[in-house]
Amino acid sequence: MNRKRRGFISTFSLLTFCVVFLSIISYSILGTKVKALAEEVSKEETEKIVYLTFDDGPTIVTKQILQVLQEEKVTGTFFVIGQLVEQNKAIAESAKNSGNALCVHTYTHEDKIYRNIETFMEDYHKCSDALKGLTGREVPKFMRFPGGSSTTMARKPVLKEIRGEVVDKGLYYVDWNITIDDSLARNKPAEILVSKFYREFKKNKKDRIVVLMHDSYYNKTTVPALKEMIKALKDDGYVFKNFNDIDDKELKILEERGLINKHEKKLDRQVNK
Repeated sequence: MNRKRRGFISTFSLLTFCVVFLSIISYSILGTKVKALAEEVSKEETEKIVYLTFDDGPTIVTKQILQVLQEEKVTGTFFVIGQLVEQNKAIAESAKNSGNALCVHTYTHEDKIYRNIETFMEDYHKCSDALKGLTGREVPKFMRFPGGSSTTMARKPVLKEIRGEVVDKGLYYVDWNITIDDSLARNKPAEILVSKFYREFKKNKKDRIVVLMHDSYYNKTTVPALKEMIKALKDDGYVFKNFNDIDDKELKILEERGLINKHEKKLDRQVNK
């Protein structure tokens, strides 16, 4: 074999080796990326998130709840009454400064706010202004109707119009899939609240949970119940977030679960039939 032919074979062998070597590396890198992507998707599918929410404060009970949240190193979302924000400014500031979300629950929480769209939105904006005065910035776009989005405080046709107005304004109303019924009687025994939570939790052990609780003056027993509930949720692997933590992806998930704007989701299904 002449020298020129040997040189050609050596060069060809080297090129073949390089191609094979680069292919192995490429497949290895691609495999690593695919594996990482699969793990990320799997994590998203299995991640369990809970939102602890408290209505009707801030009050002295809110202070006690904040202490529990701080001890447990978690945060929550407080749907506040504007009048009480103005009366208990220091407590509201403490809730804000400890990383919790403060959202609108109207200014007065009275039945008369459901008279019509104008009356409701006036009350909403009054609460929003009270929160702006406290925080110095725009309030979160999440709110909760007194009594929830299916409240019996309002006539159904009027409530439907109000919900539509809220959504048209770019706001999101928040409901829940677990309640401990702490608003149905003053200072229900803590063990009854915890028992109610466990029954609901067993029934609604889902990837997204919104727990409804209250921090009015008459909810002192919610405080000891809260600690046990947090422990149960931690033991079950839930991650704690509040409504300051909502990105577009999480917003979509909460909408799909019917925890945000649930009646609008039903309308979409009817329109798309």
